[in-house]
Amino acid sequence: MSRLSSRFTIPLIVGAFAVAALLLGYLMLRALNGSINVPSSTTGNSYVTTKDPLITKVQSNAPTLPTARADDFVYGNPNAPVTIFEYSDFACPYCRVMATLLKQAIDENPTVVKLVWRDFPIVTLHPGVENAHLAAWCAGAQGKFWQYHDALFKADTLDRKTFLTVAQKLYLNPVTFASCLDSDTAKAAVSKNLSEGNTLNVDGTPYLFVGDQRISGLLTAEELQQVIDLHKAIAP
Repeated sequence: MSRLSSRFTIPLIVGAFAVAALLLGYLMLRALNGSINVPSSTTGNSYVTTKDPLITKVQSNAPTLPTARADDFVYGNPNAPVTIFEYSDFACPYCRVMATLLKQAIDENPTVVKLVWRDFPIVTLHPGVENAHLAAWCAGAQGKFWQYHDALFKADTLDRKTFLTVAQKLYLNPVTFASCLDSDTAKAAVSKNLSEGNTLNVDGTPYLFVGDQRISGLLTAEELQQVIDLHKAIAP
């Protein structure tokens, strides 16, 4: 192995200390300016914060959490102790995957967890997708929300022809459904969910609230089960 001669070693060591000192000073300055955030030990449960940085505990000064309503579309046992609120967009490919994982998790934990739907159409990314949410709401008004939800996520296109075709396959009343698509009632319902999501600082889809935890982005089946198990353990 070759060695550095002593006349180069000393300057390099001195130079290394100088660089280290400059770097430390720079990091301290950035920290004082608020550019570097060191998470508090109370930010959340250890597995949540270490396994997935997208899962963070809602702080006390954050907007209020979503609350259940009488007209919610609920998948699973309405009396299950753990509730997952899902903000989703029918044109979002990650939401399609999450939808399948969520329903599987509910089916595998039928006495533990239920799913509550929240519309969050991101029209800046998916122009016209709000119409799919109106169609799903109208299907829900006839008692077929989750069947329609599944069909939309499997559809290749989200246009009025698709909406009417799916409605026909699910044996919805065609006149009532078509009228509902253009109704102010449907628009108000979807708008209410979207406004709530904006108030809660939902910034993308899929986005979940589970107890006092908010989860941004797609989870694996294993991660989702860990979240459910955590909240099962602390549920009243």
